Amino acid sequence: MINIPDRSAVQDAFLDRPGVPVYFTFPTADRNSVTTFRIPRGSKFTPGPHWHELYDEHFKIIQGRAKVRVDGRERIVTPEDDVQIVPKFAIHELFRAEVGTGDDVIVEEWTDPADGFKEVFFRNLCGVVQDAPRFGVYTPVQVFTTLRYCDNYVVLFGGWFGRSATYFVSSLASKIAKWLRMQPVYPEYTPGRLKGVALSRPDARDFADAYEHKRS
Repeated sequence: MINIPDRSAVQDAFLDRPGVPVYFTFPTADRNSVTTFRIPRGSKFTPGPHWHELYDEHFKIIQGRAKVRVDGRERIVTPEDDVQIVPKFAIHELFRAEVGTGDDVIVEEWTDPADGFKEVFFRNLCGVVQDAPRFGVYTPVQVFTTLRYCDNYVVLFGGWFGRSATYFVSSLASKIAKWLRMQPVYPEYTPGRLKGVALSRPDARDFADAYEHKRS
């Protein structure tokens, strides 16, 4: 069992990786579905091309200029543009339009349906990245397990077999994680108010007892 610190009450996360720093601000009670992230000048941060199967993704550029790519079509999006909607299964990514110049890029993101799972995802993925030394060589296994459980599928290869490769790697990682008694989400990263959401997936039956035990 991996010993990880309790980050469930934090409202911000700073992922200070070389060349790709990014700041996250998690939802508050009055904006319980909106996560904000800020990509500072000089950062090459991108979530990478990925897709979702349970949610449409909505985002609004609040500051700066972002380059958005959806199913191979690329455009610059600024605060003057309307809310952008990425439908289920569309492969998409977002990054700074200009890495070394311009304002920090600030983005608000939410999903439809807005059931709280996006917050579960961001909190757990940020927690895993921040605690990567604790997960050690199993960090990639944990990341892919969290991604899959939270409806995030990262494109690993292009071409016709790309999605199949992602499904295979994600499924394999989840099986390895289960064997290692790792969980896709953790109570140490998830506020108590989101426990029901975090355990709402069918796969939760595989780790619900361990989650409840650690929460208690």
